[in-house]
Amino acid sequence: GAFLIGGALPTEVFLNSGKTGRDLQRGAAGRVRRWLDDRVRFGFNEFNADTYLGFTAAALTMLAELGPDVCAPEDADLPPLAAMVLDLLLYDVTLAGHRGTLGSARGRPTHRLDVPPTSCVLWLLGGRGRCREQAPSKG
Repeated sequence: GAFLIGGALPTEVFLNSGKTGRDLQRGAAGRVRRWLDDRVRFGFNEFNADTYLGFTAAALTMLAELGPDVCAPEDADLPPLAAMVLDLLLYDVTLAGHRGTLGSARGRPTHRLDVPPTSCVLWLLGGRGRCREQAPSKG
């Protein structure tokens, strides 16, 4: 959040930290770069985890899509790197998917939904799976 918000509001002073947006972005850039580099090198800590897939995909998408508009020149490589990591994430999920279900080893699921978040992603990627709760059948 600090990387994108800081870049979008570079001259604003944020009351909680007393720092400008540009300062917040500079501070976050190293953490973002290290996290992206680690994902490329080592993969995801909780790979194919139903619970975290949506959060991770959303963050990567925001960085890939909004980053070019707010990045400092020295961080211009981060949005394309985020797009590559997102591609890897979706590739892994697609490979592990079978008929709309994640059928491989994976990180711990912590949701209590009838339709795991990965099922919706598999539906979006390949048309298999479900993207919402279905009403229970009668009888």
